[in-house]
Amino acid sequence: MKSLVLALIASIALASCAARSETEACAVYRSFFAQLPAPEVQVLRARSAPEILDRHGSVYDAPTRFQRGAGVMEPPELTPAEFFEENTAGYFDQLRSKPAIELADCFLADTPRFVDLDEVDEVMDRLETPNSDVLSVWTLSPVAISPDGQRALMLGGMVCGGLCGGGAFYLFEKSGEDWTLVGHDNLWVS
Repeated sequence: MKSLVLALIASIALASCAARSETEACAVYRSFFAQLPAPEVQVLRARSAPEILDRHGSVYDAPTRFQRGAGVMEPPELTPAEFFEENTAGYFDQLRSKPAIELADCFLADTPRFVDLDEVDEVMDRLETPNSDVLSVWTLSPVAISPDGQRALMLGGMVCGGLCGGGAFYLFEKSGEDWTLVGHDNLWVS
């Protein structure tokens, strides 16, 4: 009986931890979206995608230095060239092992608009259409939370038609209940 009670307590603790982790990930996604340019129509894949870590068969390494600012979301003249150290190796592997979550479950409003993975090809074709309602498509990785719960790491990739796009690791810091995007490590620009 005692082992049954202990097993029940352990399973409740694990479920609570998983729910808290998903809630924190949703807060990071909302913070990220809030910092995108307002007039831009955004369409995101409906699920976070661990496979975004592999591009053209190459595997990204854990970033260790970030440039302050939001990267592709800020004009270069507004992004200071100041770098700061952050050792992400300890929680980078979480990005690969964390399950994808339904991004739409993280948002209450109708924006951003979400696209199921099987609709991505059609939406990408609409990027090339003049006067399209789709200006960009973002794919986001799962969110890795640092062991102390104060930092989060995510990879975001954006395509905007033709050879337009970019991808970066994004580093967030927690302040109270909110997450703030504090740095990026650019991986590719097209």
